[in-house]
Amino acid sequence: VAIKKRLDRPSRPYEAGSVGREYDAWTREGILEHYWGEHIHLGYYTDEELEKGYLRKNFIEAKYNFTQRMLDWGGVSSLENVKILDVGCGIGGTTR
Repeated sequence: VAIKKRLDRPSRPYEAGSVGREYDAWTREGILEHYWGEHIHLGYYTDEELEKGYLRKNFIEAKYNFTQRMLDWGGVSSLENVKILDVGCGIGGTTR
């Protein structure tokens, strides 16, 4: 229990109004997950989709397309039994 409490604390204090402090508040309150789902990025749209109007594409599908494009760009889409460490900002949705 004591170890969990220590690990759940930020390693450094954030200044009032900082991005880190706000991000922690949003994730603690569930705001990001509620409005954005498990992926906190905007999505991937082809040139054709942008020409038609990006609002015509399903937002959740666009976010999954973005994740797939990241795997493609990283050259790992076709690899099998690969482990990927996601060290970016977010709540880990891309790795689920």
